[in-house]
Amino acid sequence: MMEKEIIDFKRKEANGNALIENTATTFNSRFFIDCGEGREIETDDIYLMDMSGWLIPFDLVNRFVQIPRTERWDDEWAEYFCFAEWQQTSDFISIKFKKYERMPPYSGAIKLGITDAYFNKTVIIKCNDGQRRVGRLDTCTSKYDNEPDGESVIIETDEGWLIEIYTDEIESIFCYSIKLKCLKNVHKGRSLVKYKIYNARDCGKGWYALIDESGEEFAYPPKLFEVIQ
Repeated sequence: MMEKEIIDFKRKEANGNALIENTATTFNSRFFIDCGEGREIETDDIYLMDMSGWLIPFDLVNRFVQIPRTERWDDEWAEYFCFAEWQQTSDFISIKFKKYERMPPYSGAIKLGITDAYFNKTVIIKCNDGQRRVGRLDTCTSKYDNEPDGESVIIETDEGWLIEIYTDEIESIFCYSIKLKCLKNVHKGRSLVKYKIYNARDCGKGWYALIDESGEEFAYPPKLFEVIQ
């Protein structure tokens, strides 16, 4: 009686990655891993974890590999971002690529007024308990994605931390979609630095609301700025 070959973990992991790559080729694409998403499976010959990453068509691969990793999050590549999720039927394991939705159509974030224009922009979130959070809007989840915790929004701070805030804890959210260059120093209780670039929003009557050097949000007249985006 032949003994069954014992496969070490590295080979199991390699077999799992090969399964993902082989599945990607059926879409005439190559899968570039961003990170693991949990939900693991290990058998006698394979190890897999759900992965997130970019499913890039073969004709765009050369361009994609040349760009810095930080630029892979640009809108140009957003449509290729997806999840590689494993499925098991009896003893058969396969991979399914699932489109990544930054804001599912059933997300509670819609009730807060969030639109596609908010993503990758600086937002200020005012919570019901009086706290304020500022960061780049990364994604939104629905109760179906996030059970049993509930719907949420996820922002990335300037320090690179991801913060998840549940939508039922949010009083309001504003998007700083305007970039302004300050034209003069201001030092009267409030503080602006000449030539510094600020993220801002239109708060009515042509004025701009932004977080100044005091760390608080204030409204300023347009004469102090040059709009650069």
